[in-house]
Amino acid sequence: MISTANWTTSHSSRFFADANAFHPERWLSKSHPAFDARFASDNRNAARPFSLGSRSCLGMRLAYLESRILLAKLVYTFDWELKNGADIDWYRDIKLEGFLTLPDVYVKFSHVKGKANGANEKA
Repeated sequence: MISTANWTTSHSSRFFADANAFHPERWLSKSHPAFDARFASDNRNAARPFSLGSRSCLGMRLAYLESRILLAKLVYTFDWELKNGADIDWYRDIKLEGFLTLPDVYVKFSHVKGKANGANEKA
């Protein structure tokens, strides 16, 4: 049996340019206008959060669908502001002692003008 730790491969400079930084644009297709050429040689198959093969997560497709719907609704409804970003050092503050413990991340959400309480903006 061969296995690997997902976090290790997804944070390896062997597979990803600037592997330890948050760059969501690395997942865009090369034809997307916001694609950054620094990530053209990334091996995106190295990141498998739901595992692979016959032992992969049964709920993977449902989790992706729910995540897309939730994120789209949050982005559409709120402006986001990270309040303690300068205080977080992900390598210093993440703890793994049987369970993964992440640092507290404080985000201020404020309604996008014209969208408070679910109201749609009129054009």
